[in-house]
Amino acid sequence: MVKLLLVLFVTCAYSLPKPDAQGEEEYVASETAQQVGETLNKLPSILSKTAEWIRELANIGDEVHPSVGSVIRDGADSVKIASDNVPEDLDVKVQTHLRHLIDIAKKIQVEVKTGLTKVPELKDNLNGTLIESYVEDVVDSVPSAEEVDARISDAINYLEPLAEALAVQNSNTTTVA
Repeated sequence: MVKLLLVLFVTCAYSLPKPDAQGEEEYVASETAQQVGETLNKLPSILSKTAEWIRELANIGDEVHPSVGSVIRDGADSVKIASDNVPEDLDVKVQTHLRHLIDIAKKIQVEVKTGLTKVPELKDNLNGTLIESYVEDVVDSVPSAEEVDARISDAINYLEPLAEALAVQNSNTTTVA
Protein backbone atom coordinates (compact mmCIF):
# COMPACT_ATOMS: atom_id res chain seq x y z
CA MET A 1 0.00 0.00 0.00
CA VAL A 2 2.85 2.38 0.82
CA LYS A 3 4.42 1.77 -2.58
CA LEU A 4 1.10 2.55 -4.25
CA LEU A 5 0.85 5.83 -2.35
CA LEU A 6 4.39 6.73 -3.31
CA VAL A 7 3.57 6.09 -6.98
CA LEU A 8 0.47 8.28 -6.66
CA PHE A 9 2.47 11.15 -5.16
CA VAL A 10 5.24 10.94 -7.72
CA THR A 11 2.72 10.77 -10.57
CA CYS A 12 0.88 13.82 -9.30
CA ALA A 13 4.10 15.72 -8.66
CA TYR A 14 5.46 15.11 -12.16
CA SER A 15 2.16 15.79 -13.90
CA LEU A 16 1.93 19.34 -12.61
CA PRO A 17 3.72 22.37 -14.04
CA LYS A 18 6.50 23.72 -11.90
CA PRO A 19 5.91 27.20 -10.49
CA ASP A 20 7.54 29.99 -12.47
CA ALA A 21 7.07 32.86 -10.05
CA GLN A 22 7.03 33.53 -6.33
CA GLY A 23 3.71 32.63 -4.76
CA GLU A 24 2.82 29.97 -7.29
CA GLU A 25 4.17 27.24 -4.98
CA GLU A 26 1.01 27.43 -2.86
CA TYR A 27 -1.15 27.12 -5.97
CA VAL A 28 0.79 24.11 -7.26
CA ALA A 29 0.71 22.51 -3.80
CA SER A 30 -3.03 23.14 -3.53
CA GLU A 31 -3.65 21.64 -6.97
CA THR A 32 -1.45 18.64 -6.12
CA ALA A 33 -3.19 18.16 -2.79
CA GLN A 34 -6.56 18.29 -4.51
CA GLN A 35 -5.46 15.69 -7.05
CA VAL A 36 -3.96 13.46 -4.36
CA GLY A 37 -7.06 13.84 -2.19
CA GLU A 38 -9.35 12.97 -5.08
CA THR A 39 -7.21 9.98 -6.01
CA LEU A 40 -7.14 8.74 -2.41
CA ASN A 41 -10.93 9.10 -2.19
CA LYS A 42 -11.33 7.14 -5.43
CA LEU A 43 -8.78 4.48 -4.47
CA PRO A 44 -11.35 1.85 -3.39
CA SER A 45 -13.22 2.29 -6.67
CA ILE A 46 -10.01 2.24 -8.70
CA LEU A 47 -8.88 -0.97 -7.01
CA SER A 48 -12.31 -2.55 -7.42
CA LYS A 49 -12.36 -1.77 -11.15
CA THR A 50 -8.81 -3.08 -11.44
CA ALA A 51 -9.93 -6.33 -9.78
CA GLU A 52 -12.75 -6.65 -12.33
CA TRP A 53 -10.30 -6.08 -15.19
CA ILE A 54 -7.89 -8.69 -13.79
CA ARG A 55 -10.77 -11.13 -13.38
CA GLU A 56 -11.64 -10.66 -17.08
CA LEU A 57 -7.98 -11.21 -17.90
CA ALA A 58 -8.25 -14.55 -16.09
CA ASN A 59 -10.63 -15.75 -18.82
CA ILE A 60 -7.81 -15.30 -21.33
CA GLY A 61 -5.52 -17.14 -18.91
CA ASP A 62 -7.99 -20.06 -18.89
CA GLU A 63 -7.38 -20.45 -22.61
CA VAL A 64 -3.67 -20.85 -21.94
CA HIS A 65 -4.22 -23.28 -19.08
CA PRO A 66 -6.82 -23.47 -16.29
CA SER A 67 -4.14 -23.04 -13.64
CA VAL A 68 -3.05 -19.74 -15.26
CA GLY A 69 -6.62 -18.41 -15.07
CA SER A 70 -6.88 -19.58 -11.49
CA VAL A 71 -3.72 -17.76 -10.42
CA ILE A 72 -4.89 -14.56 -12.14
CA ARG A 73 -8.28 -14.81 -10.39
CA ASP A 74 -6.46 -15.18 -7.06
CA GLY A 75 -4.67 -11.94 -7.86
CA ALA A 76 -7.99 -10.28 -8.69
CA ASP A 77 -9.40 -11.47 -5.36
CA SER A 78 -6.42 -9.95 -3.53
CA VAL A 79 -6.93 -6.61 -5.27
CA LYS A 80 -10.65 -6.71 -4.42
CA ILE A 81 -9.83 -7.40 -0.76
CA ALA A 82 -7.44 -4.45 -0.81
CA SER A 83 -10.20 -2.23 -2.24
CA ASP A 84 -12.46 -3.21 0.65
CA ASN A 85 -9.76 -2.47 3.23
CA VAL A 86 -8.70 1.05 2.23
CA PRO A 87 -8.96 3.13 5.42
CA GLU A 88 -11.49 5.96 5.32
CA ASP A 89 -8.91 8.34 6.77
CA LEU A 90 -6.22 7.45 4.24
CA ASP A 91 -5.79 11.11 3.27
CA VAL A 92 -5.09 12.02 6.90
CA LYS A 93 -2.61 9.17 7.21
CA VAL A 94 -0.84 10.25 4.03
CA GLN A 95 -0.63 13.84 5.28
CA THR A 96 0.75 12.63 8.63
CA HIS A 97 3.39 10.52 6.89
CA LEU A 98 4.30 13.43 4.65
CA ARG A 99 4.86 15.67 7.68
CA HIS A 100 6.96 12.92 9.24
CA LEU A 101 9.03 12.70 6.06
CA ILE A 102 9.59 16.47 6.18
CA ASP A 103 10.72 16.28 9.81
CA ILE A 104 13.15 13.46 9.01
CA ALA A 105 14.50 15.37 6.00
CA LYS A 106 15.16 18.42 8.19
CA LYS A 107 17.06 16.31 10.73
CA ILE A 108 19.06 14.60 8.01
CA GLN A 109 19.79 17.97 6.42
CA VAL A 110 21.50 19.22 9.58
CA GLU A 111 23.51 16.02 10.02
CA VAL A 112 24.61 15.83 6.39
CA LYS A 113 25.63 19.48 6.26
CA THR A 114 27.60 19.10 9.50
CA GLY A 115 29.32 15.96 8.23
CA LEU A 116 30.17 17.41 4.84
CA THR A 117 31.72 20.54 6.35
CA LYS A 118 34.22 18.25 8.11
CA VAL A 119 35.37 16.53 4.90
CA PRO A 120 38.13 19.05 4.01
CA GLU A 121 39.51 18.79 7.55
CA LEU A 122 39.60 15.01 7.30
CA LYS A 123 41.37 15.31 3.97
CA ASP A 124 44.02 17.57 5.52
CA ASN A 125 44.62 15.01 8.30
CA LEU A 126 45.58 12.44 5.67
CA ASN A 127 48.30 14.52 4.01
CA GLY A 128 51.44 12.49 3.49
CA THR A 129 49.73 9.10 3.93
CA LEU A 130 49.56 6.28 1.39
CA ILE A 131 45.85 6.82 0.79
CA GLU A 132 46.05 10.58 0.32
CA SER A 133 45.51 10.49 -3.46
CA TYR A 134 42.53 8.13 -3.13
CA VAL A 135 40.95 10.31 -0.47
CA GLU A 136 41.48 13.40 -2.63
CA ASP A 137 39.65 11.71 -5.51
CA VAL A 138 36.73 10.83 -3.25
CA VAL A 139 36.60 14.26 -1.63
CA ASP A 140 36.70 15.97 -5.01
CA SER A 141 33.67 13.96 -6.13
CA VAL A 142 31.59 14.78 -3.01
CA PRO A 143 29.25 17.76 -3.48
CA SER A 144 29.74 20.72 -1.17
CA ALA A 145 27.79 21.00 2.07
CA GLU A 146 26.04 24.08 0.67
CA GLU A 147 24.97 22.25 -2.51
CA VAL A 148 23.54 19.30 -0.57
CA ASP A 149 21.87 21.66 1.90
CA ALA A 150 20.28 23.59 -0.98
CA ARG A 151 18.97 20.42 -2.64
CA ILE A 152 17.45 19.12 0.57
CA SER A 153 15.94 22.58 1.18
CA ASP A 154 14.40 22.49 -2.30
CA ALA A 155 12.77 19.14 -1.52
CA ILE A 156 11.49 20.38 1.84
CA ASN A 157 10.23 23.60 0.24
CA TYR A 158 8.27 21.52 -2.26
CA LEU A 159 6.82 19.11 0.32
CA GLU A 160 5.85 21.61 3.04
CA PRO A 161 3.22 23.46 0.97
CA LEU A 162 1.89 20.10 -0.19
CA ALA A 163 1.50 18.93 3.41
CA GLU A 164 -0.20 22.20 4.32
CA ALA A 165 -2.52 21.98 1.33
CA LEU A 166 -3.38 18.39 2.23
CA ALA A 167 -4.22 19.57 5.76
CA VAL A 168 -6.55 22.20 4.29
CA GLN A 169 -8.00 19.58 1.94
CA ASN A 170 -8.55 17.26 4.93
CA SER A 171 -10.24 19.98 7.02
CA ASN A 172 -12.49 20.95 4.10
CA THR A 173 -13.46 17.31 3.62
CA THR A 174 -14.19 16.75 7.30
CA THR A 175 -16.22 19.94 7.72
CA VAL A 176 -18.34 19.21 4.64
CA ALA A 177 -19.02 15.59 5.59
